[in-house]
Amino acid sequence: MQLPNLLALDAAFFAFCWQWMATTAFGFEFSWIHGVLVATAVWLGYTADRWLDVCGMRNSPKTRRHRFMAQHRGTILIAWSGVLSCSMLISWKVLTVEEFSAGLTLAGICATNAWINHADPNGRLPLPKEVRAALLLSAGIHLFLWRSMAETSFSLWLSFVSVTTLCFLNCCFVAKWETQVDRSQGQSSLPLRRKKVGFLAVKVTIATIGLCSSMALLRIREPEALVLFCSAIALASLPFIDRQKLDAEDKRVLADASLFLPCLSLI
Repeated sequence: MQLPNLLALDAAFFAFCWQWMATTAFGFEFSWIHGVLVATAVWLGYTADRWLDVCGMRNSPKTRRHRFMAQHRGTILIAWSGVLSCSMLISWKVLTVEEFSAGLTLAGICATNAWINHADPNGRLPLPKEVRAALLLSAGIHLFLWRSMAETSFSLWLSFVSVTTLCFLNCCFVAKWETQVDRSQGQSSLPLRRKKVGFLAVKVTIATIGLCSSMALLRIREPEALVLFCSAIALASLPFIDRQKLDAEDKRVLADASLFLPCLSLI
């Protein structure tokens, strides 16, 4: 399970699965090309962010994924450039003008966020990078669904908020487990700046599981119920993984896998 994480393929697969589920839940036909384009965009974003992390590190990389990037960054940069060119060409050919414009805008915001992460390594901005990453990932998952709907409904907002919360709490747990590693690599994270985050993550997650489950039952006939239910299932694994006596990176791999496995079982 390490290789997909080293290559950031797990994040891309997560985006693909959740876009598939959300699109189907809202009654629209899933487009494979949309799914592939979103997954590719997520891979490009995660890979670029990791590449910039390695370039900006004051100390030598300690995690397996950062060491892998440091060892192969030349090859990965060539592959990244090729994938970017192909995805842009395909997007231009198959997407509508509105879809292409929306995607390009989101891509620009993602690129700006990657630059901010690199330019602000100490996390001085008021909006933490964990929140920004969660918002952008959820926005990518819901982008084509939003473009397909005549108007932005309350159900769509609930779906967006639940996926954003899931991604944010996942980031918080991973940052909590990798606190020592981040410190040794000269990187910043929310748990390093706010000591109570690691302690509160479990409590907030348990409360969110209850809230998502309750909302799913109350709105069982609404399209977002499936997204809420899957979010609750995925979140339930985080406190369990947190209690295991595993290496921080192994916990990260399991946590990332737990994001899309419940979704696959319910599609």
